[in-house]
Amino acid sequence: MIIFGIYNIKGGVGKTATAVNLSYLSSLEGNRTLLWDLDPQGSSSFYYQREQGNDSNLKKIITGKVELNDIITITDYRNLNIIPSDLSYRHMDTVLDQVKKSKKRLRDVLKELKG
Repeated sequence: MIIFGIYNIKGGVGKTATAVNLSYLSSLEGNRTLLWDLDPQGSSSFYYQREQGNDSNLKKIITGKVELNDIITITDYRNLNIIPSDLSYRHMDTVLDQVKKSKKRLRDVLKELKG
């Protein structure tokens, strides 16, 4: 499993367009591809015509009350799925700060997608 993260604190630099295009091109190559839209504005979700989640998913994901497999949705493109954005992602830094061993928890959350 290969994980790409696209991040920049400045707005308007093409993060969403890059993520959407890379995910689409990856799926065209036949790779099973998952785009996790961590931007609370949900532009990647909008590109793929998916509704944003509810306002409590992040804490549930980090604490293990919700599995990523349960919130993955299909797109109109073969091999391409998305975890839609959620408004709770705007508090990601504080939620991760409150959880013990947050890096390990994120790693464990992503491990369930392996294979």
